[in-house]
Parts: sequence; C-alpha cells; structure tokens
Amino acid sequence: MRIYFLNAPAVGGTKYIREGRCMQNVSSWAAIWPPITLGILAAVAKRRSEVRLVDCNVEDLDTRGLLSDIKNYKPDVVVINTAFPTIDTDMEIAREVKNIDKAIKTVGFGVYFTLLEKESVRDYPHLDFAIFGEPEQTFDELLDSLLRGLNNLESIKGLIFRQNGRVIQNQNRPFIEDLDKLPHPARDLFKNERYILPHNGRAFALINTSRGCPYPCIFCIAPFYYGREIRR
Repeated sequence: MRIYFLNAPAVGGTKYIREGRCMQNVSSWAAIWPPITLGILAAVAKRRSEVRLVDCNVEDLDTRGLLSDIKNYKPDVVVINTAFPTIDTDMEIAREVKNIDKAIKTVGFGVYFTLLEKESVRDYPHLDFAIFGEPEQTFDELLDSLLRGLNNLESIKGLIFRQNGRVIQNQNRPFIEDLDKLPHPARDLFKNERYILPHNGRAFALINTSRGCPYPCIFCIAPFYYGREIRR
C-alpha cells in the first residue's frame, strides 16, 4: 500500500500552519513549523506501507504541481492535514484526488473534525474518512482495516466514515495515556533544512513534550483536542 501524507498548498498565496491546536498563517509565528503530527502518522504507516510526505509550505508546490506529484506517485491513500481557516481548500484537494482516481481513499484529520464531528464531513462528499480527536491510534487501526479490506470500520473509535450514503460517527477515543508509545516523527521524510528561524537563518526542529492543558482560556481549543489533563 502506498500512502501520501499532505500539508496542502497556500490559500490565496498565504501559507498556514496546521499543527495540533495551532491554525495560524505563517506570519503569525514568523517561521514555518514542521508538521509534527503528520510526521508521526507517517511513522505509524512506515511500519507496513510505502509512504511519501509533502509539506507544500516548504515545497512551494501550487495545486497543479501537487496534483501532478500525486498522480505520478499513484497512492492508495491520501492523508490530508486540515485546519479551520483552510478547510474548504483542503477538501478541494480531496475532490481533485478523486478526479485523479476514484479508488484512492481520502482521509482528513485535525481540529475541524474534532469540534464539528459528524457535521464536519457532510459538505465534503469526496472525503472518505475523517479522524476526530488524537489521530495516531485511530489512523493505525484504520490502516489495518484498509489492508484487510475495510473490515470492522464500526469498531474504530475516533473515526467518521460513509456507508451506503450515510455518515457514521463511531465512539470517541480516549486520550493516549502513555505518549511514549507513539513513534517519533518520520523526520527523514521532512525537508528539515527548509524550516528556518528568521533571526539567525538556521534550521530548527520542534519537539512535542506534552499534550493537554488545564486552563479555561476562551480563545483556545487545546483542551478539546488534547484534553485538560497534562500528559508528558
């Protein structure tokens, strides 16, 4: 199985960071962040699949170039990183992927699906699966189901999918208690030298040391995505 992991192209010329709870345009943070969660999902998939990861924020691929790359790679699955500010264009990529080959399975993950759940996929018929909540274990089980011929989708917690024209939302998945069970991000798939700090021009890496936040900030969705209990 060939899996294509995607951080989509710029929206109207503006590049966006899609990482966990963070959904800002790049200028808000001064530097482009590496998509750590996308790298963890790729590491999960590398155990049993051929993978490719493309971060259009640093590849400088427009939609046409991206679709050409997908067509040449011939993936069985395309996994799309999403965010609220970019969801329409992210899902437009899913539509274009289906135009390349209807057999390609499209998977979306991120805070959009976590907060809106079942309602989040109804306007996007070209998306086959959406993961709500922490994506790693749900994606691992979905990948296993895909390899086995889509068996027991109803048993995969944290998954939304379509079946016979209906949108089905499975049970919530509990938060991962032991984060050390997650693989390290597949940094060999990143173009690490292109993530540059603006004040010194040097490459940098992000290391995620915990998840969860107990504070009630009204502007932040971290407690909804990663829970209120801090896990290190």
